[in-house]
Amino acid sequence: MLIHKDASEITTYDCSFCSYKAKRKRDLIGHMLIHKDASEITTYGCSFCSFKTKRKMYVTKHMLIHKDASEITTYDCSFCSYKAKRKSCLTKHMLIHKDASEITTYDCSFCSYKAKRKLNLTNHMLIHKDASEITTYDCSFCSYKAKQKICLTRHMLIHKDASEITTYDCSFCSYKAKRKRYLTKHMIIHKDASEITTYDCSFCSYKAKRKSFCSYKAKRKRYLTKHMIIHKDASEITTYDCSFCSYKAKRKRCLTKHMLIHKDASEITTYDCSFCSYKAKRKSCLTKHMLIHKDASKLQLMTAVLFLKAKRKLNLTNQC
Repeated sequence: MLIHKDASEITTYDCSFCSYKAKRKRDLIGHMLIHKDASEITTYGCSFCSFKTKRKMYVTKHMLIHKDASEITTYDCSFCSYKAKRKSCLTKHMLIHKDASEITTYDCSFCSYKAKRKLNLTNHMLIHKDASEITTYDCSFCSYKAKQKICLTRHMLIHKDASEITTYDCSFCSYKAKRKRYLTKHMIIHKDASEITTYDCSFCSYKAKRKSFCSYKAKRKRYLTKHMIIHKDASEITTYDCSFCSYKAKRKRCLTKHMLIHKDASEITTYDCSFCSYKAKRKSCLTKHMLIHKDASKLQLMTAVLFLKAKRKLNLTNQC
């Protein structure tokens, strides 16, 4: 969809050392390696063979070739035969089993942009701000600027001497990690099978290293309730059925939204804008729309509040 966007609408990640620009953050991270001295580049080595890589995600992926098929955790789709090695892939796949009306979208109140993830909308909202309104986190050693504090924190590592960076070292091999949880996970490969506690299924030969279904954690009950559906058999899932057609939904609000298509236009309650001809079926949509009629100073305040709320929610989601 980038080909349909104006250049000013596309977020770019700029290199602080040269004129390189990237549309994806991971591309910039890969590029930044050319500005580092060989001694500064952290490499992740495989503990079973000579494989080395500059990115941790590649070594994690590589390690799968050393595992027996029975040891690899897979995330299975409850609707079809799809299996994934990463939870994020299953989450993305599950969208194909949803009706368009069931997919939550985050809509921009200034233009027609829609996003499936709140983070993407938060990033997009920056294009509607004046440069002077955007808070930046500036590096005290070079000209690097970041829109997010976490990006500056990561960047600051390039200015540190290797001896200053805290690492968690494996006592059995040369593995080093910047986070304790990564080391804890790594230590399992040094244990004998008899030392690893497994939780066995009483119905089949399935064994797990964790008692729960998976490692998912949530700070809100509704997020956990929604997540638990992927562990249920199709027959166990409560559905809300339309009394006019074959439509079924897993959430009541999706059915409520769907029922509007069976109503006559005169029966549908609309929320009308008092300044223009805009109409909405949901009050929240009208509230968002009203921002375009606000005084610029009030609009700045409202945008800042919405941005902070989105940022807070994102931080909570990342901690889940």
